[in-house]
Amino acid sequence: MATVLVAISDLMFSSKVSAAARGLGLRYERAARGAPLASEVARTGARRVLLELGASPGVLDAVAAVRQQHPDVEIVGFCSHTLLDLMDRARAAGCDRVLTQGELAGQLPELLR
Repeated sequence: MATVLVAISDLMFSSKVSAAARGLGLRYERAARGAPLASEVARTGARRVLLELGASPGVLDAVAAVRQQHPDVEIVGFCSHTLLDLMDRARAAGCDRVLTQGELAGQLPELLR
């Protein structure tokens, strides 16, 4: 069973992602608070990471570490549509896709397949 690792602070949105993942037969794992994201990828064996870009100050360093240590993992970052600079920096750090939260919500089933 494929695993999706989620680092999302909004519990309501996280539950939507969880329901969509489980509905597609995917294993859903929440990243442990405070643990390095790359370590969480290794622990869970995730092939895809959904990451809230505005959740912590070190998020771009975490993206770069995952990209370096786990180059085959797909990293999908999302944030508010007003944070265009953060979206650009996330792409530069190694996110495969960067979406607004609304785009992510609208594309969730397709994105998780």
